[in-house]
Amino acid sequence: MNNAMRKLIIFVVAFIFLIITFIFPTYPMSDFYQYWAASLDFAQYIKGGILIIVYAIFSRFGIPAFLAATIINFSSFLLLAFVFPKNRHANWILLFIGFSWAVWSPIVNSDLPHTALLVAGISLLLKRKYLIAFMLIAFASSIRLQIVPVSILVLSILLVTSFRCRIVKKEVLIVIVAIIIGLLIDAGLKMPSVQRVEIVKSQRVPIYAGLIATKPGEKCGEITSFAKKKVQLEKDKPLLSVLKLPPELPSILLCKWVKFAIYSSSASFWLQKFNGGSIYQFIYVFESIVVFILKGLCVWLLIKNQNSPYAKIAFIFQVGYFGVHTFLEIQSRYLIPPLALSLFLLCHK
Repeated sequence: MNNAMRKLIIFVVAFIFLIITFIFPTYPMSDFYQYWAASLDFAQYIKGGILIIVYAIFSRFGIPAFLAATIINFSSFLLLAFVFPKNRHANWILLFIGFSWAVWSPIVNSDLPHTALLVAGISLLLKRKYLIAFMLIAFASSIRLQIVPVSILVLSILLVTSFRCRIVKKEVLIVIVAIIIGLLIDAGLKMPSVQRVEIVKSQRVPIYAGLIATKPGEKCGEITSFAKKKVQLEKDKPLLSVLKLPPELPSILLCKWVKFAIYSSSASFWLQKFNGGSIYQFIYVFESIVVFILKGLCVWLLIKNQNSPYAKIAFIFQVGYFGVHTFLEIQSRYLIPPLALSLFLLCHK
């Protein structure tokens, strides 16, 4: 019964993926354009890790960016569906995750592939299939380097607590080495790049937007023109020399925590740039409702399963993600990894 339900979920989600792609054949923009540009020419590489190599395969065959994105994003969901626990509650949660991911269908992005690889890697790590888990976590780390400080914080908490989790020294070592390999993949792709200045700026923007050049208010923690200008002016200075805590730090942190709590729509922002008509309004509301449901389920399961070791690991991951992004740039799409990973862990009995 569960296997039949899982197949039906995949079919329904695939159908929605195709509909969104047909309505919004979106051309990559902003950071997402950097991924596509690098896939066309590795000398333009700024970030993205192994994902750029995957996109390069599609671009070499002349496949449009939005279609390549659809294939990669749906493949990411398939990977998630493959490793997700097979029980009734997990099936319903996976369906809602599929709804929220389908809105990203035609958008070149790193969030879905990164999340799917990370969840699959953790899944196989818990099953002690170490080699494949090692590879998947390394690939996930190369795609989004923000996982490095998150992992350091999460592993530190796991090692110093007395939780009886299925995390032992061998697993911790595998994760650490995998992350190092991910960093090396990223560093190797940067070697032939001619975008040295843009690489430095892309590394600094999250810190400036999240801490150095932000203020309380509607745009707190977000990338602003002021943050970009400040990065441009100070890009040649050592980071430690400009790393100063703003006087409004408590208000900034409170503002960012509130935004994390209420964030809902994410992909809709990019779809609007392609087609902002009435269909966009429907997609916006649809995505907001689905993300709200997923967040509610996550909180409910954390409370319900609070004595489960999986719930404790999920809670630590939440603390790790939000703890790191308290001091870095925040966007609503940054909810995707911790939400999916936490729900994956919470679906275990």
